[in-house]
Amino acid sequence: MGFVADDFADVLSDLHEAAGREFTYSRGDEFSISGLTMVPPPAPAMAIEESDGVRLESVSGPFLCLQADLVNGSNEVTPARGDTIADADGRRWDVLQAEELAETGQWRIWTEKAG
Repeated sequence: MGFVADDFADVLSDLHEAAGREFTYSRGDEFSISGLTMVPPPAPAMAIEESDGVRLESVSGPFLCLQADLVNGSNEVTPARGDTIADADGRRWDVLQAEELAETGQWRIWTEKAG
């Protein structure tokens, strides 16, 4: 990596350290990875001020996960549609798709809240 990529990787590492939380990543009965640090999406809604008042707008973003952390035993895991992410409070999200951010060694994982 070049200097800019190295600096960006450092910033992302700091983000994971500051905003990361522990989750469990599962693929059905095949495997479950507990204690996986991921950066969760932003809050589910934000207030937007308008001339006639304030409205709430739903926002959604991806989970961010370091590729080096998403391993099952010694096998790297590629996120797949249908996998599940869960937090300690019992909230669950179903994986819809994932994007590899090769330059930063991360996965960007898009989800939807599970029923």
